[in-house]
Amino acid sequence: MAAGETHEQILAAYPQLKPADLAACLDYASQLAAEEAVLAGGWSCSS
Repeated sequence: MAAGETHEQILAAYPQLKPADLAACLDYASQLAAEEAVLAGGWSCSS
């Protein structure tokens, strides 16, 4: 998805995946992003 592929393209390329698998990945990524703080100067750290 970060490379610009749609859900449909990913599911076509990886038929073993289900739409719920992609949703789970996005949920996990959003949880990781919520825990990360971006500091001045471009540094980041996890809270």
